[in-house]
Amino acid sequence: MGKRYCSILYWIYNRKTQTNRTYLSQKSVEGFIAGILFTLLASIIYARVYTEFSTFFWMGFAFVVSLSGTLGDLFESLIKRTCAVKDAGQLIPGHGGILDRIDSLIVAVPAVYLYLIIFLSF
Repeated sequence: MGKRYCSILYWIYNRKTQTNRTYLSQKSVEGFIAGILFTLLASIIYARVYTEFSTFFWMGFAFVVSLSGTLGDLFESLIKRTCAVKDAGQLIPGHGGILDRIDSLIVAVPAVYLYLIIFLSF
């Protein structure tokens, strides 16, 4: 649900300001930064609702998820480009395969696990 709102806000921003875009795996740097900022904003709201952990914990959690999810997507795109393959599978036609559905999780899940181990050990 958060991705949808970030996409809409990015589309509105992009329509008003025609900036030069640098594409990384068909994603703009502006979209990447906006995604991180809105995820951090959502983490502040989470901190108000789930008070068991501090705001610092939730902001760190949001940053780790945003950054590692994007890195997972870029890593999967690099693998596909290196192998000169458009789709990583045929299970879901037109969607780039099942690997495209879980590419962010490949890096994000271990990163979040490490974050929780490190943060909860203090």
